[in-house]
Amino acid sequence: MSKKKAQPHVFRLRGEIDGQERIFTLTPGENTIGANPESSIHLPVAKVSRRHAVVRVSEDEAIVDDLDSTNGTFVNGIRVRTKVLREGLGPGRLGDPDLRSDPGKRARARRPA
Repeated sequence: MSKKKAQPHVFRLRGEIDGQERIFTLTPGENTIGANPESSIHLPVAKVSRRHAVVRVSEDEAIVDDLDSTNGTFVNGIRVRTKVLREGLGPGRLGDPDLRSDPGKRARARRPA
């Protein structure tokens, strides 16, 4: 009897950018975040550095690394250099926009009260 391989997590970031709800699906590997239009996640807002952060996604986890941004990367209100993004974690802040990790299909995310 063959075992079914577990589906990998689908990692997403969601937040309000310029008054609109946005959802960013993270792809396996490196996802760059910044004001640079060539970033995987382009955030054209004043407090986001051109090369703000990178989220490295593997089959079962996502790790955010701040790239020496001017305004910092925050997870749950704490400035971080590197942080594993867990299911239901949030809010996070990159400069100005608040983004929440949204682990997608396989996760059991708990919504804040």
